[in-house]
Amino acid sequence: INVLEAYTLNRYMEVKAIKEEVAKDRFAQKVLMTGSGPTVFALFEDVKKARKACLTMREKGYEAYWGKTL
Repeated sequence: INVLEAYTLNRYMEVKAIKEEVAKDRFAQKVLMTGSGPTVFALFEDVKKARKACLTMREKGYEAYWGKTL
């Protein structure tokens, strides 16, 4: 559990908005904030959906990357 996530999402609306945007219609299995933040990441079951979410966030002006675990 990341206790700083709840605080950050309540205090910094942009981080909350990013998390909600990634979760919205992107088929993410889970969307979380890293340790002390404010990096938001998402887990996808399908690489194509991860790539699409990444491109969508880039189009909105955010810095976004996708990666694949082995």
